[in-house]
Amino acid sequence: MFDDHELPEGLSEPFVRAEWAQIVQAKGLMDQRAYLKVSRAGRGTPLDRRKRASLWDIFADYRARVVSEGFAEPDGAYREAIEILSSEASNLPYAAVVVDEAQDMGEQALRLIRAIVPEGPSGDQNSLFVVGDAHQRIYGRRASMAGCGINVRGRSKRLGLNYRTTQEIRSWAVSVLEGVSVDDLDEGSDTLKGYVSLLHGVSPELVSSTSEVAELKGVSTWIRSLPSENVRLSDIGILCARLEDVDRVNAALQADGIETVVLQAGADDRSSPGSESRRCTAPRGSNSSPWRAPSCPSQPSHLPVP
Repeated sequence: MFDDHELPEGLSEPFVRAEWAQIVQAKGLMDQRAYLKVSRAGRGTPLDRRKRASLWDIFADYRARVVSEGFAEPDGAYREAIEILSSEASNLPYAAVVVDEAQDMGEQALRLIRAIVPEGPSGDQNSLFVVGDAHQRIYGRRASMAGCGINVRGRSKRLGLNYRTTQEIRSWAVSVLEGVSVDDLDEGSDTLKGYVSLLHGVSPELVSSTSEVAELKGVSTWIRSLPSENVRLSDIGILCARLEDVDRVNAALQADGIETVVLQAGADDRSSPGSESRRCTAPRGSNSSPWRAPSCPSQPSHLPVP
């Protein structure tokens, strides 16, 4: 695609890909006029009318090629489903929709949820139940629920009790996000004030290494230092930043005489050979961006209840 088009001055291929995903696809833009007028808040690099017009030539060509080859990106598929549902009276056999991890859904996904269960003349009657927390956002998607037809203002609830993470881990995780502006999934800003954990445990220990070799050796040393009478092998988990790191870390530990099992998506390893070994895995989404900021599972979710 890029071989057939000249990029506007100062723009890179990664920037154009991100512009396509975060603006054109996310907002469902179908023509140049809409792209010339759309707000690009949050994208950082300003684009004048000439650059937008040049980029649209690339986007239109790419979309035509995708369609001609019979493919569709997720946002494109969402948009087509919305058009189908909007063109005829909805007769889907659903009384309500329950949504989890809403912070990682883009505009088209939220609009599809709204289209599945349209808002009635008297408003929502317990038709949508949405759970999300922007502090745990993995992907760089931001969408306003109100902007997608999901009206929760005045009817949302914030959960302040954390039942699964210790206060010590939660406090450390919150400190990582200190000073970071986080939205509330509905055009407002959120705060972590008032959140507490009911459980207590040891405080996280941060260790820095001067090299990859030292890092891997440090992991082995730490594992061997754990009291075997109190810690089972299967209680130890090693989370790698990227999928490609898993094999490297796994090989280093095994070479040091430490038995491991690599977790596979959707697999139950509890009865597999070596099920009492240390677990190695990488977070979901890690294969798409090695520099993605870590998610923070210690934060309670926000619970909008239409």
